[in-house]
Amino acid sequence: MGTDGVSVYAENNQVAQLNVSDSLIQQNGRYGIYAKAYQGTTQIHANLTGNEVFQNGDYGIYLEADGSS
Repeated sequence: MGTDGVSVYAENNQVAQLNVSDSLIQQNGRYGIYAKAYQGTTQIHANLTGNEVFQNGDYGIYLEADGSS
Protein backbone atom coordinates (compact mmCIF):
# COMPACT_ATOMS: atom_id res chain seq x y z
CA MET A 1 0.00 0.00 0.00
CA GLY A 2 1.33 3.41 -0.99
CA THR A 3 0.67 6.71 0.72
CA ASP A 4 -1.75 8.31 -1.79
CA GLY A 5 -3.34 6.72 -4.83
CA VAL A 6 -3.28 9.88 -7.01
CA SER A 7 -1.50 13.01 -5.80
CA VAL A 8 -1.10 16.54 -7.26
CA TYR A 9 0.73 19.41 -5.58
CA ALA A 10 0.96 22.83 -7.26
CA GLU A 11 2.55 26.01 -5.93
CA ASN A 12 3.83 29.49 -6.82
CA ASN A 13 1.06 30.60 -9.17
CA GLN A 14 0.96 27.42 -11.28
CA VAL A 15 -2.18 26.10 -12.94
CA ALA A 16 -2.43 22.30 -12.82
CA GLN A 17 -4.97 19.98 -14.41
CA LEU A 18 -6.10 16.75 -12.73
CA ASN A 19 -8.24 14.33 -14.75
CA VAL A 20 -9.17 10.95 -13.29
CA SER A 21 -12.00 8.96 -14.82
CA ASP A 22 -13.41 5.44 -14.67
CA SER A 23 -10.76 4.29 -12.19
CA LEU A 24 -10.69 2.02 -9.15
CA ILE A 25 -8.69 3.70 -6.36
CA GLN A 26 -8.49 1.69 -3.15
CA GLN A 27 -6.36 0.52 -0.22
CA ASN A 28 -3.97 3.46 -0.07
CA GLY A 29 -2.22 4.35 3.18
CA ARG A 30 -3.59 7.90 3.27
CA TYR A 31 -5.83 9.46 0.57
CA GLY A 32 -7.30 7.89 -2.54
CA ILE A 33 -7.06 11.19 -4.47
CA TYR A 34 -5.18 14.17 -3.00
CA ALA A 35 -4.73 17.62 -4.56
CA LYS A 36 -3.19 20.70 -2.93
CA ALA A 37 -2.85 24.23 -4.31
CA TYR A 38 -0.37 26.33 -2.33
CA GLN A 39 0.48 30.07 -2.41
CA GLY A 40 -0.40 32.95 -4.67
CA THR A 41 -2.88 32.40 -7.48
CA THR A 42 -2.16 28.69 -7.77
CA GLN A 43 -5.05 26.67 -9.19
CA ILE A 44 -5.90 23.02 -9.67
CA HIS A 45 -8.65 22.24 -12.14
CA ALA A 46 -9.96 18.81 -11.14
CA ASN A 47 -12.23 16.61 -13.24
CA LEU A 48 -13.12 13.44 -11.34
CA THR A 49 -15.79 11.29 -13.02
CA GLY A 50 -16.97 7.70 -12.81
CA ASN A 51 -14.43 6.61 -10.19
CA GLU A 52 -14.76 4.15 -7.33
CA VAL A 53 -12.73 5.32 -4.33
CA PHE A 54 -12.84 3.29 -1.11
CA GLN A 55 -10.91 1.55 1.69
CA ASN A 56 -8.24 4.22 1.96
CA GLY A 57 -6.47 5.04 5.25
CA ASP A 58 -7.96 8.56 5.42
CA TYR A 59 -10.33 10.49 3.12
CA GLY A 60 -11.21 9.00 -0.23
CA ILE A 61 -10.89 12.38 -1.96
CA TYR A 62 -9.15 15.36 -0.33
CA LEU A 63 -8.82 18.76 -2.09
CA GLU A 64 -6.99 21.57 -0.30
CA ALA A 65 -6.28 25.22 -1.06
CA ASP A 66 -3.69 26.78 1.26
CA GLY A 67 -2.81 30.44 1.60
CA SER A 68 -4.44 32.71 -0.99
CA SER A 69 -4.87 29.97 -3.61
